[in-house]
Amino acid sequence: FDAGAIRRRDLPRNAATLQWRNAAPGTVAEVILRSYDGRTLARESRPLSPGGAGSLQLSLPRVRAGRYAFDVVAQGENQDVVGFASASVEVSTARRVERVDLDRDWAEIGELFSGRVTVSGKLGGKDMLRIGVFDTRGRELVRHVSKPEAGGTPFTFKVRPWFPMLVVFRATLIDDTGEVASAWRFAHVVKRRQGRFNFVMWDVPRGNLAPYAEASLARTGVSVQLGGGFPPPYVAANHIAWIPYTTHIRAKRDAKGIMEPVCWNNDAAFQKVVDGIAQKWIPARQHGVFVYSLGDEIAVRGSCLSPDCLEAYRRYLQREYGTIAALNASWGTSYAGFDQVRLDPPDDNDGTHALHAGNFPRWYDRQAFQSYNFCMLCERFGKAFRRIDPRSRCGFEGAGTFDHADDLDGFVRHNTFWSPYPGTADEVLRSIAPRDFPHANWMGYTKDADSLLEKYWRMVTRGCDAVWWWRWEVVGRFHGWLAPNLDPYPAVREVLRDTRVVRNGLGDVLLHAEMETDDIGILFSLPSAYAAKIQTSPSFGSYESNHTACHRIIRNLGCNFRYFTDRQMRRGEVDLNTFKIIFLPMIQAVGPREAAMLRDYVRRGGRLVADIRPAVYDGHVKALVSGSLDDVFGIRRVGDRQEAKRTEARLKASLFGDTSATAPALNQVRVDAGVTAGEAEAGGEAGGVPIFLRHRFGRGQALLLNVALSSLPRADNADAPDRLRAWWRRMFAEAGVLPAWELTDGRGNFPAQVEVTRWHLGRIEIVSFFRHGGSTETLTWKLSQPSFVYDLKQGKALGKHPHISLAPPAHRAEFFVLAPQALEPITMDAMQTVGGGDRLKLRFSSPSGQTLRAVTLRIELPDGTAADWVDPVVLVPGVGAEVV
Repeated sequence: FDAGAIRRRDLPRNAATLQWRNAAPGTVAEVILRSYDGRTLARESRPLSPGGAGSLQLSLPRVRAGRYAFDVVAQGENQDVVGFASASVEVSTARRVERVDLDRDWAEIGELFSGRVTVSGKLGGKDMLRIGVFDTRGRELVRHVSKPEAGGTPFTFKVRPWFPMLVVFRATLIDDTGEVASAWRFAHVVKRRQGRFNFVMWDVPRGNLAPYAEASLARTGVSVQLGGGFPPPYVAANHIAWIPYTTHIRAKRDAKGIMEPVCWNNDAAFQKVVDGIAQKWIPARQHGVFVYSLGDEIAVRGSCLSPDCLEAYRRYLQREYGTIAALNASWGTSYAGFDQVRLDPPDDNDGTHALHAGNFPRWYDRQAFQSYNFCMLCERFGKAFRRIDPRSRCGFEGAGTFDHADDLDGFVRHNTFWSPYPGTADEVLRSIAPRDFPHANWMGYTKDADSLLEKYWRMVTRGCDAVWWWRWEVVGRFHGWLAPNLDPYPAVREVLRDTRVVRNGLGDVLLHAEMETDDIGILFSLPSAYAAKIQTSPSFGSYESNHTACHRIIRNLGCNFRYFTDRQMRRGEVDLNTFKIIFLPMIQAVGPREAAMLRDYVRRGGRLVADIRPAVYDGHVKALVSGSLDDVFGIRRVGDRQEAKRTEARLKASLFGDTSATAPALNQVRVDAGVTAGEAEAGGEAGGVPIFLRHRFGRGQALLLNVALSSLPRADNADAPDRLRAWWRRMFAEAGVLPAWELTDGRGNFPAQVEVTRWHLGRIEIVSFFRHGGSTETLTWKLSQPSFVYDLKQGKALGKHPHISLAPPAHRAEFFVLAPQALEPITMDAMQTVGGGDRLKLRFSSPSGQTLRAVTLRIELPDGTAADWVDPVVLVPGVGAEVV
């Protein structure tokens, strides 16, 4: 690094001699003087006389003290290189800048950098000390000039928001002839990239080519990296934040069944472990940490046989049950107090004996405690990292799933970030997490652009705040980001081309928008996830498969939904009356308080839809004689819980409002034969079993399909019965949840594999059309009223229209804006003219104070290339924005 001026003054006594032999006629030597940081200081061409030998003098211009090199490259008449040589030069001086000392080599924005410069040697009356803060591109940001002081010259600089992540403090001694000597130090400005849409890359380049690879990653949109060590300086030089892989949580136990290295509930010993891990990552904190990761593919539940763990388990049970009598009633035990609770047998850490014995509450409570125990561990780590970094976020990635009955609600409550692998957990996460809660998925495991883009756009349309890629350099089974020549692979170039709109501001804008969920709620019940694994429940399909079938039905009608959890219900954190429809897919375990809330919801006028066996267990998975919601659904149960009956189903024509039409037959559906209609009206039958049962309850209505949703024809399949799709549409319309616009294919139907997501931002609506597969057919989008339409990916204003034709390609998402009025252009004003040492302020404003928008800012260097030291995205709210 060098930002000093070169004073060209010949000093013959410092000359070097270039010697050569056997030069052909026309040979020219290009002589380059460079500093040891690689910067070229002088360049000239010198002809070499032909013949056996020759020499010429190379003079060294006046430069400050330091190391330099003369590089000489000889070229013949045809421009071929015929020889080269290099010679090192050391320039010394009696006056020296010994060192630059910083009181602290990192600072937050708004804090101060302070330090002292030590100069040695006999100083003259005209000697001055120039202290500057530079970025790694050679731009001097701020400067202080003063007389050198004996014992050290102090300095102080305030950290401005526009400072880059890596700065260089250079102190240069100058006299009336120019620069004499200098010294420098790196320092970090802490920037975390929180509150922005990010592209996260696993690992960081290492070795001689690492800075070039890192620059290529930055050019292609990488803004955060995850690694197991500390970020090297070239990460900050490219304005990239860090995710330290701080640990890897395991639930490994020793031969005595005690957690290694120590029980999570041995408070003093385990706190020492946690604090030691947190303290280790202070160097990463001083760089700028987006989130602190507790590892990927980790254990997300755990307990052991230590006395500390048993005591924690007892406290947990007391909080859950309140009284020992309630516990005894659930478990079928006779404990006198919680202090008597034991594992049975004493070495049964996982409650396996209780499961096999059919004591499901005892088994479930042990599983739920293990999840709770993990969540408490995460919370402990979060507090430790906040002690070293008050703005820290802590969590884990690549672990936690829907179908494994993981405590998704607990993960969100006790962590401040969580990024699972792609799956149904994403739907719960986007629904219940705070809007600033970082979450995404890992991708990069396939090699074609279509499948990669499918994963990318799924993250965007699921409300993720980032895209995470594994990893930058891999070759072989998975797909790296950069090829061996450090350019993006062809498939990556296609990903970059199709997702440019996200990097140009759409990603940041969506973080401030509210995703439309159409007043449709789905319950995630942790005990139901366990109930799906016991007795005859698996014969109805998995917990996840029935939920994803519910998602497809909703999305195939152009709608979206929001999850809420049983824990939110118990804690009074959700108002069920905000939903027009609530779905209970395979919600077999419901606690008494939640059952009362759902009953009251229907009584007040809500619509409740369940597929099979709603609320046949309580909130601790204890089997009930009658379902706690049977009266709401108007049914009666007969016999024991039987295996699912696989049979053909036929729906009544009256169900579709047209008795003359033929009702569709459904093949091989899975039904619960232990249900009779009671007061409900059946809309069909399957092997003599009533299905599609409607019941009015109070002012509302309950619908029990009595068919596992996962056994119905897939709603996103073009071959699904049109009549069944029409029935769902009619049911949604009766509830008033269908969007006010229509999307149709060439047959007049909603396109089977196109997913619609809508966001509200002030008075405008952002709409995405995401085609998961199939042919690229033209669709018709009929609006409820003429609106001004903008195509975001094409950057076009389409004008005011009542309908639009569009053809989203497979595995891509298209984005449009609907506005009631034409959006006025954003204006940009330069608030001053600038010269060297000044700062330019740009003011962006919306003339009518319209809603938040993003501006892409490009600053060109004199050679026409874009300056990489400016953030290209400026968010402009209604009140405007200022950029330095």
